[in-house]
Amino acid sequence: IRENLTNRRELELTNEFPNDDYFHFYIGYHIHKAGEDDLFPELYQDFGFLEQKLRIAGLANTVGDLRQYQDKIFPYVEDKESIIDTLIDFLMVAECLLSEDSRLLQRALNFPGEIGDMAKVQVEKFKNRLWFCDVSHGFESSVIKLCHRPDKVRLQDSSHVFVSLANNDIQLWNLSVEYDVPPMTFKGCHGDQIKDMQKTDQFLVALNWRGLIKVWSTKNPPDRPDYRMRDATPREAEMTLTIKGGFSCFCVLKQSKHTELIAISQSGLLCVYKVYTTVFRTEKPDIKHQTDIQNAYILLPLRDFRYPDGGSAIRRCLFLVVVNDVPMGIVFNMMSTSIESRFVEPVALNVHQLPEGFLFVNATQVRLRPLRPYGLDEARVVYEGRNSINTCSVVTEDKRFLVLGTQRGISIINISEGVEVRRMNNSHSIVDLDVLMMEESMSHVLLASISKDGDNAMNLYSLSLDTTNQYQLEGATVFLASLEDEPVLLNTVDRHCRLQQTLLHDNDWGVSHEKTFTNEHIDAPVLCLIETPSAFYFGLENGKLLKLSEWRSNAKMVNVVDLGTEVNYLDHFRRTTELGSVEILVIAGKNICKVYVNEGEEIELNNTIRKCYLLYDRFLLLIGDRCSIQIYDLENKSLELVQKEMERSYGASAYQQLPRSALILCTADGIVYHLGLHQAAIETFDLAPFDELLTVKPAQGNLIPSVSSTNVICSCALSADEEFLAVGCHDGRIILHQMDLNRQLGVLESHQFPVAELYFSSWCEPGAPHILVSVGDQIVFWSVDYLYNNQPRKSVSSIRLSGRFTTRKTTMADAMFTSNDNRRSYGSNHSGFSTPIMGSPVQKSFLGERFEESAHWFEKRGSSSKPHLLSCIKLIGRAKRLIMNREFNKFLTMDDEGYVHYLRFYRPSSTQQLLFPPPPTFAMRPSIVPTAVTTMMNSSSSGSNSSTTNPHTVHFI
Repeated sequence: IRENLTNRRELELTNEFPNDDYFHFYIGYHIHKAGEDDLFPELYQDFGFLEQKLRIAGLANTVGDLRQYQDKIFPYVEDKESIIDTLIDFLMVAECLLSEDSRLLQRALNFPGEIGDMAKVQVEKFKNRLWFCDVSHGFESSVIKLCHRPDKVRLQDSSHVFVSLANNDIQLWNLSVEYDVPPMTFKGCHGDQIKDMQKTDQFLVALNWRGLIKVWSTKNPPDRPDYRMRDATPREAEMTLTIKGGFSCFCVLKQSKHTELIAISQSGLLCVYKVYTTVFRTEKPDIKHQTDIQNAYILLPLRDFRYPDGGSAIRRCLFLVVVNDVPMGIVFNMMSTSIESRFVEPVALNVHQLPEGFLFVNATQVRLRPLRPYGLDEARVVYEGRNSINTCSVVTEDKRFLVLGTQRGISIINISEGVEVRRMNNSHSIVDLDVLMMEESMSHVLLASISKDGDNAMNLYSLSLDTTNQYQLEGATVFLASLEDEPVLLNTVDRHCRLQQTLLHDNDWGVSHEKTFTNEHIDAPVLCLIETPSAFYFGLENGKLLKLSEWRSNAKMVNVVDLGTEVNYLDHFRRTTELGSVEILVIAGKNICKVYVNEGEEIELNNTIRKCYLLYDRFLLLIGDRCSIQIYDLENKSLELVQKEMERSYGASAYQQLPRSALILCTADGIVYHLGLHQAAIETFDLAPFDELLTVKPAQGNLIPSVSSTNVICSCALSADEEFLAVGCHDGRIILHQMDLNRQLGVLESHQFPVAELYFSSWCEPGAPHILVSVGDQIVFWSVDYLYNNQPRKSVSSIRLSGRFTTRKTTMADAMFTSNDNRRSYGSNHSGFSTPIMGSPVQKSFLGERFEESAHWFEKRGSSSKPHLLSCIKLIGRAKRLIMNREFNKFLTMDDEGYVHYLRFYRPSSTQQLLFPPPPTFAMRPSIVPTAVTTMMNSSSSGSNSSTTNPHTVHFI
């Protein structure tokens, strides 16, 4: 272990400590037994090892080791328990923010206190890696990995949760992070899908789609640290309740002296089972009555909340049915065995009883029907979600909050006020959820949820229901900032239509709003926000375009226009003419687009415009929803149709004016077109037709439900010198294409969700690096030059990396298409070195004035498994765009959970030696050389029939 740590070649320890299903689980025990206590701090303070242990052995095993050996891990720290508590808190936060390519050390670097200090020391060893400072994110969440996809979730208490799985088993999971306990499995459904699952203190009850009700005892859950798999024998059902035709729905409730199970069959036979012991031994119902209520899908007893236990005998029940395609509610009197009332009620997902009445949750609305002596009164709408479809719901124990699961996340509703107080997990379609009060004050809850695209995972959240500034921006993605200023001024509009201004300092750990105000003109959610030299413009969901002269509460807000449909595109251009500058504003909604010049309406189009570009300071190019292209001449005020509408939807586009004016247009279904836009051709209306560059097909075996063959491309970007094209896909792939040779360089894979936007570095000088940034569920930095210089080559015996280093040799394939002189940027295997022909990076004159901006990227590399992936930052939510500064060293975004991510280069001290990553064609890493410019000679075998010595010139900056 000591030797491996001393001679480690990179941050990742995969090669030094490979996963053998033993080492990471029991290494602490063996170090302790061997008496090698000095290894504990060396190993357990190393974030590379902690990340590996967290991924392989899990959180509980990692936390258990930290607790057990805390005195040996931090032998010279006075308050050992405090720093271990801090480390555990950090790991719990970081666990759910670790994607495959993100690093625990990067997350630790942005954690305040001792954790951040430890990370700064360790970062010094890996200067060839790309590190960022960011604001600290306190995210109280954890992820439980299950053996199958979950369908339903029910919290038993703060330490246990029932989960119904896709294989039709039910498991009880222990939530402790202090020790690892295997789940208890409840068998007996015999492969039948579970329709409903309910629990009490003593029993778990489930109804399957065959109409059988299964009852299990929940006594003796897996609580002990010494509980092992040999104890986890499947628990069989205590009782199976059957009835002719099968049960359609049921409800189980705890009374003061007994447990009561009420169920109704498909044919309307109502059964009541009463159990007075801790063992369910009631085969026959205590009450049995035939009703006219057939095919009920929800049953809810009416409780009397004047009594602590809800009253003794159940006097009335509410049933929801569909009769002749009409959804209805029926109140049934259990005493007189008669129907008291009927009423029409839309098909409900769930019904909850409150002291003031019944809350009906359907796909779009939450409706309250007050309880009257004669039945239920007329319904009033408590809350209506306009942006998503409801999928499930639960009410908190104090009956104050409704937690809604929707196709776009989780919404927490204050029932009495009818307002949404919190929105989270916006990127996921929620399948089921449950909530548990954690404090007597009822302000803190434990929330468990499972999502459609969450694979075999269940999410746990520890939440405060009190509203705080940290979460005011959930779901809002409109924000503005200029990263050239210090401190950075961040302007946002939250989902309650409040305007906020935040100062982001370079040394900030958190984010706080300096200024918050409202404006009566903003009466709908803001969908678009831009800043012009003269004002701020707001595009609203109700179609209004508003103008605000300054970002302050007493500034005047002007209503510019009302489109009559939601504003989904807003852009601004500045044109320079002989008479001065001209301000151009483009606003678009569904089937309408208006162009304003110096605040006067210039032209109106009856098209849905998706993107605009200003060409040659004169022509406005407008791309429609069906890929139509129109060019508006701002001088002659004429409009030309370049491309008619296609039978394909718009996916993405990119435009570069220099060095060759061209438009890249991607259709949503995967076709990428190229259109030359020379000024003379535009002026003479002689544009050449589209060239089809490539076709991007959906990934084979794609498991993402939302991705289809007509929904492939969602973003694209051209490098500043037009040498590379990057295409982002809905399934998370990035296709990298070389324009000159019209060939695919490779597929960049890290994102698990749609790549919302792509950006290239803006340097176009010869020898400057090509850095690609992708944004979505992560922010990922890629070295395009590394991928270019290390293309796989096929040989007789194998496929290996090409081994091209600082100079690019012309291959036969290259010579067939183009000469080496046609390539405008050469790059090296490390990232973007210029070649000796074009000038060494040390010779700054060759690279121009912007050399200092790009110099930081030259030596950066990723891990040996993905050297071209320089850095990966996992976001809490998903982001749609990224703001960056001119120097390309500051990056800001806001995800749909409301979290600000403000990345800045972290520069380790210049005195530490650099740990080299190994060249891709060499098994052994070259030795560390601290000199500024060094030539290293390495000998290596390139296969069984090659043993030549190759020189490699490496430039240190």
